[in-house]
Formats: sequence, C-alpha cells, structure tokens
Amino acid sequence: MLYLLTQLGPSTGLVFYSTGEVEKAAAKQVHANLKLLENELQTGFFKGRKFFGGENIGLLDIVLGCGSYWIWVFEKVAEVKLIDPETLPRFSSWLRDFEECKELKEIVPNTNKLLEYAKDLRQKMLSQNKAQV
Repeated sequence: MLYLLTQLGPSTGLVFYSTGEVEKAAAKQVHANLKLLENELQTGFFKGRKFFGGENIGLLDIVLGCGSYWIWVFEKVAEVKLIDPETLPRFSSWLRDFEECKELKEIVPNTNKLLEYAKDLRQKMLSQNKAQV
C-alpha cells in the first residue's frame, strides 16, 4: 500500500493538475507504475487471483480500486489514456471485476458526477498553477 501512496497516487494526481510535458511525463510514470502491478498480477505474488485478496475483495483491492474510478475521470478530463487493456490485460480484468461488484456500485459515487466535479476542479487547479508562475 505504501507503493500506492508514494508512487501511483502522486503520479496520477500530477496528470490531473498539469499540462504539456509535465503531464506527459506523469502519464509515463503512471504507465510504469501500473505495469509493476500488471507484472505482479501476471507472474508475481498475486498470480492466479481474481482480486489481490484472492477470490474475495481485500484491503489492497479497496485501496487501489476506489482510486480506479478517479483514473477513468482523469482520463476523460485530461484527455490522456492511462489504462490500456492491451498493455495491461490482467490489471484491466481486475479493474473490471472490481468495478462490477454489486456492493461497491451501491457506495461509489456516480462517475458522471465525479466527471462534472473533476472538470471544474481541474480548471481551478490549472488556473491557480498559472497564477503562481
């Protein structure tokens, strides 16, 4: 989980509140971070598991999965592709299985509402970044 807090989270956030070369570099870092997760799902400790917790959702699934809804939103708002099913097939499969869990659908905010919120938030953040330069 430390990895998520120190690597994946910050690089994903940087995609959201930056533009140009900084955004491109952050997207590359997100891809590299997700590739590490992909490798663990394919050949590492989590090989053969539906979820990181096994056949049932565990703590790592919840921590990573709840952020996954934001990744989709960031892709739309920043117009950048972060998760590619062709290069991250196992991670994409895990993500789809996680997002299809009935219990989670009942508590996770509607992605269209997240998208509306994120568009406004990104504009504010980008405006603040320009004002600070």
